[in-house]
Amino acid sequence: MSINDQDIELFESYLSDGLQDQERAAFESRLAVDESFAEDFQLYKSSVKATKITGFMSEVEEVMQQKKKEEAKNPVNYRWLFVAASVSVIALFYFLFYPQSSNEQLSFNDLYKPYPNILQKRSEKLTLLNDALEAYSIGNYEKASTKFAEINPKSDTIYFYKGLCAISLGKFDDAMADFNQVETEKSAFKNQLYWYQALIFLKKDQKVQGKSNLQKIDSKSKYYELAQQLINQLSE
Repeated sequence: MSINDQDIELFESYLSDGLQDQERAAFESRLAVDESFAEDFQLYKSSVKATKITGFMSEVEEVMQQKKKEEAKNPVNYRWLFVAASVSVIALFYFLFYPQSSNEQLSFNDLYKPYPNILQKRSEKLTLLNDALEAYSIGNYEKASTKFAEINPKSDTIYFYKGLCAISLGKFDDAMADFNQVETEKSAFKNQLYWYQALIFLKKDQKVQGKSNLQKIDSKSKYYELAQQLINQLSE
């Protein structure tokens, strides 16, 4: 099943509490009467959840494999290996889903994690977009960036993901240029844009601009608590 960009941005806005009361009411009314729209919404929610779980489990597996390699090089008691790996997994889970201690100084490298691909594969006719999404999903950001660049006309979603590719490639000015093409306040990715722009400012040691962006993140956003911690750090 294919979900169009407009509906994806609407779903993202609804789930991130980015709709006004009247818009939310209209959205929920449509869910009640439009079976196809409701099915797409459920598919989207399931896709987002699965992406988060898959991404987390992938990182857990990476930790476990690293511990096994260390064990092969430097044999130790197996029970100790299991405990060490378990602690690493718990620590990773905590970092991914809970804000860090307010006493810890956070850097760009601590905070930056690529945003997951939450878009569904489109019609086979849209070869460029499908290739771009596939490359992005497997971390081939150079190829994904090239494919996104070839897509015309570009939606806010394309500019957003193209900017994310640039960050992952260390091309921060290019990322900011792409993000600036998006009308942030009207975008479904509003809070995500503020967050990633703030991280770029942090990387470039532009603390005032970074703090300004962090202060714009909605209190209901998943980025809010970490943004507040970072604001406090930048104010010290």
